[in-house]
Amino acid sequence: NSAKSVICISAGAQHTLACTLKGDVYSWGENRDGQLGRSADSNPDADTTMSRPVRVEYHISGKRVIKVAAGSQHSMCLTVRGDVYAWGCGSDGQLGIGKNVSEPRPMLIQILQGKRVSEIACGENHSAAVLQDGQLFTWGSGDMGKLGHGRVTRPQMLPRMVRGKLSKESVKSVSLGMSHSAVVTN
Repeated sequence: NSAKSVICISAGAQHTLACTLKGDVYSWGENRDGQLGRSADSNPDADTTMSRPVRVEYHISGKRVIKVAAGSQHSMCLTVRGDVYAWGCGSDGQLGIGKNVSEPRPMLIQILQGKRVSEIACGENHSAAVLQDGQLFTWGSGDMGKLGHGRVTRPQMLPRMVRGKLSKESVKSVSLGMSHSAVVTN
């Protein structure tokens, strides 16, 4: 069935996300921090490891997802409308929802709504989004300057635009590692 053809895949520390042509998200692997997007309400085994892909239902079911990103212990997806959802470990604000809590269900990153996001990335405990116009937003752990906000190295709970020299460039893609970030510009 071509609707189940995988168009995007991302590997985190111990979990994997995949997105299908139909726009569904599947997750498998470790779920200690809710990074698989399964809530304990409906599934008493929600915090256990899943050895096979299971569809993520909460909050994103029916929305057409076009990209997924897996961090060390958190997850994100991007819908065809440009909305970004995040879930899993949020201890450093890497979910971008304004607080440092973990969420087992995909949560809409409201500050990015309507901004026409084209790319997303997750690092160990930080996250990023690139807008169609080339602006870069980062959030989460700021240690070692990996968010690109200059001398501000404290955690950022909400997505914040990267300024300075990079704001004069048009960012095309972003990749996040454990303690650093990299972008490709126009």
